[in-house]
Amino acid sequence: MRDAARMLARNRQEMIANELSRLAGDEYLEDIMQHMRHMEVRRKKDLVIGVRYFLEALLTTDSDRTRHYPMLTSSTCNARSNGSCGRISLTS
Repeated sequence: MRDAARMLARNRQEMIANELSRLAGDEYLEDIMQHMRHMEVRRKKDLVIGVRYFLEALLTTDSDRTRHYPMLTSSTCNARSNGSCGRISLTS
């Protein structure tokens, strides 16, 4: 008799815990989804900015490059490229 009462109490406790867990999940689901959408938009913006930066650096003339991108001067460019500032090597 005692074992049956314990089993029923444990079963009821598990049902209550499952219900509380479901309620908490439902409550936070919209916050989680909103955060995921925010991070996706932010990641896409960062990616676009990065791609635009490197494309502009590759497509500008040498004089434009040194004026707008002083970090890509000939001294730093030769260290990063295959000898030509317009063609940056992806391998070292």
